[in-house]
Amino acid sequence: MVAAIATTTTTTTIITATYVASSITAHNDDAIVGFAIQLLSVEQVEPLFRRLIAICRAGDTSWKAAEGALQGVTSIIRRFHWTSKADGDGLSGDQGTRGASAGAVDSLGERDSFCLAFNGARLPEGLPLFVTEDVRGVAYALLSHRQLSIRENATKVFSAYLSRSPFREALAALHEIVSRLRRHVGDEREAEAAADGNVPPADTSVGWGSVPPRLLDPYEAEGLLGVCTFIVKHIPPGFLLPRWPLYFGTFDLYLM
Repeated sequence: MVAAIATTTTTTTIITATYVASSITAHNDDAIVGFAIQLLSVEQVEPLFRRLIAICRAGDTSWKAAEGALQGVTSIIRRFHWTSKADGDGLSGDQGTRGASAGAVDSLGERDSFCLAFNGARLPEGLPLFVTEDVRGVAYALLSHRQLSIRENATKVFSAYLSRSPFREALAALHEIVSRLRRHVGDEREAEAAADGNVPPADTSVGWGSVPPRLLDPYEAEGLLGVCTFIVKHIPPGFLLPRWPLYFGTFDLYLM
């Protein structure tokens, strides 16, 4: 009997996930998923999340469907919110990043005092694997989409993910994006140095030396720089300053 109930529950969840995902992509209305996820546990929301990710990845997906799927992914990630480990008083919705405790949550020294929660259930280990294993790859792929709204929504997905990840994740993402921006500028040794943060400040403050710059596709560059804007706003300056000449030299080349 228990097994039968469990099987029925799983089947119902998968059917619901398929229906909600189809509704989102058909009507481009993330309010549908916003209502649905209020009633689901982490385990129950996983099939819906994976279905939306699959829509984003499909090569034959229309841009309207991809936009709706991205909005759904963002809504699910935003449902994870920071809550204090000490007293159990959580922050609901997006308050985890813009509410009264936003400064504490975004601070490297204080973030250990918080943990994530989803619909009242605490998650000491942070975001579940089904989120962390897919989000970055999908976001990077769609940040270079020709449709502006797709790039904007991909930026929102990435930003929501980073604001609910360990502080070091945002710092690592910034290093990775700078490396991507520099990978088509100069030779491969410069790209590797950018990834490791070993380019001397003098090199980045005056440009790229004698090697002619080969910039990224403008759509991809715009998407990556949009994520950088979010990250720079949320990382304490002390963590940015050691490599700021590298960052500024890269941004300046694309924005000048």
